[in-house]
Amino acid sequence: MTPLAAEGLRPRRVGRHFLALASALCVLTIHASGQQPAPAAPSTPVKVLLLHSYDTSSEWALRVGEGVFQGLQDGGAHVDLRQEFLDARRYPGRTYLDRARDVLAAKFEETPPQIVITCDDAALEFLLGYPDLFRGIPVVFGGVQDRHLAALAPRHRFTGIIEQFRIDDVVATALRARPSTRRIIVTTGNDRNGAAFRAEFADVQGLFPQLSFVALSGASMSFTAILQRLRNDTTADDLVMVTPISRDIAGQTLEPDVAIPQVVTASSAPVIALAYANLNRGLLAMTANTGITHGRLMAAQALRLLGGASPASVALEIDGNSPLAFDARQLARWGIDEALLPPGAQVEHRALPSFYQANRGVIWAAIAFIAVQSTIIAGLVMNVRRRRRAEQRLGDQTRALTVANRALEEVNRSLLREQDVRQQAEEHLRHAQKMEAVGRLAGGIAHDFNNLLTVTIGYCELLLKRVSRGTPDREAVEQIRQASEQASTLTQNLLAFSRKQVALPITVDVVGAIRGMESMLRRFCGDRVTLVLDLDGAAGQVRLGEGQLEQILMNLVINGRDAMLHGGRLEMQARAQIVDEDAAGAGGLRAGPHAVIVVSDTGIGMDDATRARIFEPFFTTKGVGRGTGLGLATVYGIVTQHGGRIEVDSAPGRGASFTLWLPMAAPRAMTDRTTGDETSAQAGRTVLVVEDEPELLGLIARVLGEAGFAVLGASGGEQAVAIASSHPGTLHLLLTDIVMPGDDGFTVAWRVGQLRPGLPVAYMSGYTDDVHAAEGDTPLLRKPFMPADLLAHVRRALGSEAAITQS
Repeated sequence: MTPLAAEGLRPRRVGRHFLALASALCVLTIHASGQQPAPAAPSTPVKVLLLHSYDTSSEWALRVGEGVFQGLQDGGAHVDLRQEFLDARRYPGRTYLDRARDVLAAKFEETPPQIVITCDDAALEFLLGYPDLFRGIPVVFGGVQDRHLAALAPRHRFTGIIEQFRIDDVVATALRARPSTRRIIVTTGNDRNGAAFRAEFADVQGLFPQLSFVALSGASMSFTAILQRLRNDTTADDLVMVTPISRDIAGQTLEPDVAIPQVVTASSAPVIALAYANLNRGLLAMTANTGITHGRLMAAQALRLLGGASPASVALEIDGNSPLAFDARQLARWGIDEALLPPGAQVEHRALPSFYQANRGVIWAAIAFIAVQSTIIAGLVMNVRRRRRAEQRLGDQTRALTVANRALEEVNRSLLREQDVRQQAEEHLRHAQKMEAVGRLAGGIAHDFNNLLTVTIGYCELLLKRVSRGTPDREAVEQIRQASEQASTLTQNLLAFSRKQVALPITVDVVGAIRGMESMLRRFCGDRVTLVLDLDGAAGQVRLGEGQLEQILMNLVINGRDAMLHGGRLEMQARAQIVDEDAAGAGGLRAGPHAVIVVSDTGIGMDDATRARIFEPFFTTKGVGRGTGLGLATVYGIVTQHGGRIEVDSAPGRGASFTLWLPMAAPRAMTDRTTGDETSAQAGRTVLVVEDEPELLGLIARVLGEAGFAVLGASGGEQAVAIASSHPGTLHLLLTDIVMPGDDGFTVAWRVGQLRPGLPVAYMSGYTDDVHAAEGDTPLLRKPFMPADLLAHVRRALGSEAAITQS
C-alpha cells in the first residue's frame, strides 16, 4: 500500500480577497496594536512581526493571528503587532521569494522587530532559506507539520509549536461512527506537506489491519485523474479522507474551496476533510479549526522570550488537538447514529426544533391554566345565584385571575417575539441562498453568451470588410456590431456580479472612468446628497485590474453617503501631481507623475481612534446589517498593491476627505490593423484550435484561414489529442478555450504538450474560476473578441512578425 498524507494548508475563504502580483510581488500588511504594558519597556511598545505563509483568505491564518494577539494582550505585553502574508502557495518560485526577502528587509530596516513569529511550514522554510533576514532576532514558529523542517531550525535562535494531526485518532473516530467501513481512500497533494502526511498514514496502517488503505496522490496523478478514480472506484462502503490539494503532477494550482467540493461530488462514499474548516460542502466531517488556541500557544512562548528566556531554553511543544466536527445533515444521509460518535463530539447543522417542540411545556401549562380558570369561573357563576354572601370572595378570585391573565399575555408576547426572530433568520437564509443561486446562474449565462457574442461580432467584422461605406447594408451591420458590443458590456457586469470575470491589468483613463460612472454614483448618493465633480483631464491614465477603479470610487462614495445621515455635499476631484524624490521617500511612493483622486464629504467625521483603524478588515462603525467593514480595507489593498497611497483627513463634526495617489501609466498607442503583407507572412503556419462551440470554431477557422494560416479544428480534448498524434506535419501553435466539457484548456495543453514538446500555447476564455495558469507570459484572449484581436493574439503567441517572416 502507498503511504498517505494530508495537506498542511488551510482553506481559502470567500472569498476570495484580492491579492495581485505587482512586479512579481504582493505582500499585504495588516497592523494591529495592543494596549497593555510590556514587561521589558513599559513606555515603548515591543515590535512583534507575525509572518504568515499564505494569504488573508485563510480562515486558519486569521484565527492564528487573533489568538496570538489575544495571548500577548492577556500576558500583559504592550506590543506593536505587524502581520505579513507571503502568499507562498500561489507564488512559490525563487524569484518571488527573493523579492519578498528584499521587501521585508526594506520595511524593517530602520525599525526591526524584537521577535518574529511564523505561521505554517512555508514561512519557517522562508526564514531558514534567508538566514541574513532578521539576523540575530529570536523566532517562534507555529503551525509546522513537517518535523524534518522543524529539526533544521537552529535552537539557539528558534523555538515553537509543532502541529501534529493524530491520524490514528481521526481513523479511530471515523470507524467508531461507521463500523461498516472496509476501505479508506486518501487524497494528497504534490508538495512537502503531502509527503509528510503520506508518511503519517503509512505509520498508522498497521494499527488497523481490518482496513484497506488506497492512495490517490497528486504526486503521481493529475487532479482530473483523481476525480475520475473517485467516480469509477468508490462505493457506499468506502470512506474518503481528502486534504486540500494545492498542486498536482501536472502543475495545476487548486483552491481548496474549489477542489474539495469536486471531490465530494465525484465520490460515492462519505468524505472527511483534514486541515479544512468549511462544513458547508457536503462533507461528513472535518478537523475543527483550532487556530485561536494554536495562536495562544505561540504567544505564550513569545512572552517567555520577551521576558528574557533564550530560545534554546524554551522547549519545542506539540499541539495534537485535531478533533472532528460532524455535519448532522450528512450523518442522516449516510444513516449514521449520533450515539456512535465519541462523547462530546461536535455536531453542526442540527435541524431547529418546531415551535411546539421548543415550547411544549409552556403551551401545556397555559392550556392547563385556562382549563382550571374555566372551571373556577363556571363554579363561581353557579354559586353567585345561590349564595350572595360569596360576592366578596368572588371579587378576590376575579382579581387574582386578572393578574394571572396578564402573566399569560406576557408569556404569549414573548413567544410571538421569539417566533418573529426565527422567521427573520429563515428569511435571511433564503435570501443568501437565492443570491448564491443567482450568482451561479449569471456566471453560466455570461459564459455561454460570450461565445455567442464572439460569433456575432466576428462575422460583423467580416461583413464590414465586404460592404461598401454609406450603404444601408453597412449601416445595418454596424448597428448589429454596436448592439453586440453593448451586450458584451452586460456580460462583463454579470461576470463581475458572480465573481467569475478574468481580471487582468488594463490601462484606465481616470477622468473617463469617473464620467462613465457619474449617473450611477448620483443614484447611490440619492436625493439628499449633492455630488460635485471637479475633474482635470491631465489626471491621465493608471494601470489597475479591470473594474478596480470603479470599485474604489463606489466604496468611497458609499462610505461618504453613509456618513451624511441628514444629507450634505460629496465632492470628487481628479488632478495630476508630480511626486519628487523627497516626497516619494516620505510617502512610500515612486517619484514621477501620479493621478490624484480626492473624495470629500460633509458628514459626521471621525475621531483619532476611529481614523487609526478605518482600513482594518471587518472594522466598522455602522450598525448591524449596514456594513461588513471590508469596503475601505479593499480600497486600501488595491491602492497599495499598485504602488499607490491613501490618506484621510477628518475630525468629529467636520466631515472626512480621502486622498489617493496612483502612479500614472504611459499612454498606449493604438496599433494598426493587420495589412495584406502581414497576412501573407503567416502562410504555412498550422494552428490547432480547440473550441467546444461549433459556430465559434467555424468563425476562428475562417478568420485564421483568410489570414494565411492552416487550421486544424477540434471540439474537445480527446479530438485535439487525436489530431496531435496523427497529424503528419508540424504544429506551430495550440489555441484552446479554457472552460469546456471534459478536459479544460490547461489539461488539453498538458496532454498535447506530451505529444508535441515545446508547442506554443495560447488561451481564450470569457469565464473561469482559475486563471493563474494563464498569467505571466502565457497569452490569454478574452471573449468576446474582434477578428483583429484574434489575429494579434495568435501572432503574439507565435512570436514577433519579423521572426515569423524569417522562419
